[in-house]
Formats: sequence, C-alpha cells, structure tokens
Amino acid sequence: DNMPGANPLLMDKQGRLFVGQVFLGDALWELDPSKKVSLSDQRPSDSSLPRLIRENIGGFNGFDVDPQNSDRLCGPVWFKSDIACININTGEIENIIHVEDAVFSAVNFDRTGRMFASDMNRGHIHLVNPSTHTSEIVVRASPAIDNLAPAHTSNTMYWSNCGSASLYSFDTDTYAITTIHQGFLSGVSGLYMANDLLFVADTFGVKSVDLNGWEEGKGEWNAETEGEGESRGRRVWKEELISLSEPLHFFLPTAVAVNKDRHEIILSSKISGDVIILIMLDEEYKKLSEFKMNMPIDIEILNYHGDFLITDKASGTLSLVNRYSLQPTIVASKLEGPTCIALAPGKAIAYVTESDGGSITRVNLAISEQTRIITGLSRPMGIAVSETGNLYVVEVDAKRVIEVMVDGSVVRTVASELEISGPELLIRDVVLDVKRGRLYLSGTETNSIQTVLLSKTVEEIHPEL
Repeated sequence: DNMPGANPLLMDKQGRLFVGQVFLGDALWELDPSKKVSLSDQRPSDSSLPRLIRENIGGFNGFDVDPQNSDRLCGPVWFKSDIACININTGEIENIIHVEDAVFSAVNFDRTGRMFASDMNRGHIHLVNPSTHTSEIVVRASPAIDNLAPAHTSNTMYWSNCGSASLYSFDTDTYAITTIHQGFLSGVSGLYMANDLLFVADTFGVKSVDLNGWEEGKGEWNAETEGEGESRGRRVWKEELISLSEPLHFFLPTAVAVNKDRHEIILSSKISGDVIILIMLDEEYKKLSEFKMNMPIDIEILNYHGDFLITDKASGTLSLVNRYSLQPTIVASKLEGPTCIALAPGKAIAYVTESDGGSITRVNLAISEQTRIITGLSRPMGIAVSETGNLYVVEVDAKRVIEVMVDGSVVRTVASELEISGPELLIRDVVLDVKRGRLYLSGTETNSIQTVLLSKTVEEIHPEL
C-alpha cells in the first residue's frame, strides 16, 4: 500500500509484476506479487522488491512489453504527448514519438509486433514505427479512448471509451471498426433543461438528451398500468455528445447550465475549481472565457444577459456572477455545504440545498436576504421548483425525493429507494419537466438518468432503460 496514483499494471511472461504511478504519483515500479509491502519515504535498495525503476517520467500510463526486447516496457507519457520505452533493469528511457496536443493513454502491440497507441484527447489510434520514430493515424473515433487490448489469436485490437462507457474493436490490417457495446454516460452529475433538451455534465464531457418520444404502444409506467399486464414504457432518447473545440478530459465538469438565447454553455468543476463559458461557433462550442473559484458546484442562469448564480462549497457561499466582468458578488454566506440551486418563478428568489448541514436556505436576490426554511434532511442535493412554488428535493442518504412547501413543511415523498448514491465528486441533481410532468434525476449508483412521474400516487420510479 501507500502507492498513490497506482494505475497501470502488467505481469510479463517471466512473472515479473510492474506498476506505474500516474496523476497522484509519477514513477514506475517492480513489485513482488507474492508479498504485501508498504512503500515508505525511504526508497528500497535496487536489489530488493519493491524496486523503483524510474520516477519523474511524466505519467507512464498503459504500457506493454516490447516484443523485440522483453527488457523494455513501452507506453504513453501522458503529460508530455510522448510515447517512450523504458528499460526495466536500468531505467533508461527512449522517446519514440512526440505528437503535439496528443494525450496518449495506452500502448499495445498486436500479435505481429506492431505498436499501436491511443490518443485520448482526440480519439485517434496511431500505428507507431519505433525504428523511424514516426506514426500515422489509422483509426479516428470519439475522444476519451482509454485502454487498448490485443486479441492473441486474431488481428483484433479492442479499445474502451471511458467518456461513453463503450467498447469497440478494429482489425489491425484493414482498420475496420466494430462496435461491441455502445454506452452513453460515464459519470453523470449535473443536469439542466433547455426546451426539449436535457443537458448532462458527464465526467469526460457535456452531453444532451432529446426528451421527445416514448416507444409507440408501450405506454408510461405508472400506478394505473403497472401490474395490469401492460409493458413498461421505455425511453427512446436521441443522445449526443456536444461537439467541443477543446476536450474536457482534465476539467471533469460537475454542473452545466445553458443559455439558449446566447448559444452558450456554462460549466463548473468541483475538482479543478474552474468555471468556463463555451459559445457555439461554426457548429461547435469553443471556450469563450473562464475564471477560478474555490469549489464551484451548481449554476443557474438568471437572465437573458447571461448573469448566473453559482454555489461554492468550500467558501459556503452563493454568488451572482456578472456575465461580462465575471466578477462574483456574494449574495448568501455561511451556508453549510451549498450544493444545488433552484430559481422560483419570477427569478427573484433562489433556493439552495446545504448538503453538509441537511438544510435548505431561501435567498432573496433583490436584497441579499437569506432564510433557512428547513433542517434535518439527509444530505440534500438536487432541488427543483414547481410552477406553484413547491420544492422537489433529493435526499441522497435517504435515497428519496420529497416535495416541500415554501414554508418548509414536507408534503409527501415523491419517490423512494432511488439508486442515487455514488462518488463525492459528483452531484445528485434533479430537474423538473413541467411539459411532461416528470422529474429527471442523475442516478450515479447505476450511472443513469432516472425519471419520476409526478402524477403517480405510489412510490415508483422508471429507470433510464
């Protein structure tokens, strides 16, 4: 243990085990698979295991054994846009290629000994010639290619896409692509509705879902039809990865907001502390501006000009950000883990969930007055406001959605036993679809988007699929 950032693992044909530290560390080690040890600050001697082969490489990620020289591991140097080979006995490194703006994630050799490398940033797979230190792009796919794996008895090379949780393969001779499993979401977090589109802040990008259309003849799953022999409704979603000029793999978006009038998308990242504004130009979104906060979470657009509210969990504040100056003005403070925001009809009142304190606070934006209206909730996160002013609140630890009056009294449990737990870097958001009478929830436990029919009188949910 005590090996932060341990990521790529490989055992060669001689039974030697190698592990790389990436992101939270930067080193290549040889370990003894027969015993457990704890790495201390004092480096072990060169003759013992665990043995430090090389450090400060630049992120030596998914590597493979060089079939021409079993004493070398060849792999991507993540933060340097390089492919390199390292001698496992001496630590000597040889740079094979450098491709500007590439983020190489994996290197593998096919059964004939040809080297292939995946570029996570652009979704390309390169055929690399180590002798000439050159490469050519042989597969052009979607960004977020994560791993490569060769078949040992055919000319097939598999790759995974961590941005869509998908699996593909290609023929290493013809480069023909086969889809094995088509996913969509990788780490769903914040949600935002604009007209008939549901926008999703996913771990490796921004995605949109067309909310129109249920399968013909299926019907909706509700208290009246379920249990009477009629099959459940199954959503037919048109899913789309938003085209971005700059991939977001290092941004890790937490929340998203969309200004349809201005053709802008605003994203926050709890991990990086960045808030960025994207604008549609030439049929793709390009970065327009960005600024830093401590730990930005949720965003709500306030007006046509694009001014927006944003919560900062680290500072315990809700701020109003001027769209042009990008200067935040604090309108509520001393909040206990401010997470999600909902605007009341008329947009003069905002409601903020306090996930650490188990509370909801109402903020009068005109006079910066804040009032805590309810306490004792089980880690509230997502919040939405109905046309009548009632609140729908996601209680993560209770795994339910409740309806709350504006005075703080709980009306009812809308849905329970929800699959909404998950990693802390994600938020469990909820948005209200008035047109269809539904709530949409980001269900991080099953990595799906769930729907709740508000017309039901029993506590049931309808999952994404």
